[in-house]
Amino acid sequence: MHQALSIRLANVLADRSAPRPITLNQLLARTEGLSLYLLVILLALPFIIPVSVPGLSPIMGTIITLIALRQGRRGALALPRVLGNASCPRRSSGG
Repeated sequence: MHQALSIRLANVLADRSAPRPITLNQLLARTEGLSLYLLVILLALPFIIPVSVPGLSPIMGTIITLIALRQGRRGALALPRVLGNASCPRRSSGG
């Protein structure tokens, strides 16, 4: 049985042995590419509302298209360098 993406993400972000902060491409690799689908959903969310944000459509559309083309070619599960090397800050457990 497959582990839910939310559980995988929680485990990856809670892992103390991983480098801090984790990049988006490292997150993709550690979740075996499942977080890529979540990223596409998040990138498409602004287009659900009827009022569009000027200039957002070409940027988000290009990123979604690049992700889709890479998936279609069965390429490596990685984002373009500019986006993939962005880091996700981890929350430190208060203490």
